[in-house]
Amino acid sequence: MLGLLLVGTMGLSNCVASSAPTGPFANVRGTWSYAGQQTAPVRSISGTLVVSAQSGDLITGMVSLEQSDGLGGITTLAGPLSGRVIELTDADFDVAVAGTDRRHVARISANHDTLVGVWAQVGGGVSGTFRATRVP
Repeated sequence: MLGLLLVGTMGLSNCVASSAPTGPFANVRGTWSYAGQQTAPVRSISGTLVVSAQSGDLITGMVSLEQSDGLGGITTLAGPLSGRVIELTDADFDVAVAGTDRRHVARISANHDTLVGVWAQVGGGVSGTFRATRVP
């Protein structure tokens, strides 16, 4: 009976798959020029996104943005960025600004110099689109 138990346990241990992501991962470390739109109420957003650290798929950094209402009103938004790169094609990260998180999901261009995607405020009703271009 002990032999069957050991064989069964060994078999189960071989079935456990690692949940750790495997590479390769797109390198998104660096400074990016950020341009976005908020859909309702309509706002234009521009500024800088900096991915200061990347370890495998995990990324961290900061954003510094200006949000314009088109009538002369400008709000400055700044805060930390954290998230991950999904292989060579996608990025999923949160930006903490104005006391809330804005979730960003983007497609990474083939040459890794552009991020294009959508964002939504977590727990809020605002969302929009964005494009970030790597600054050489």
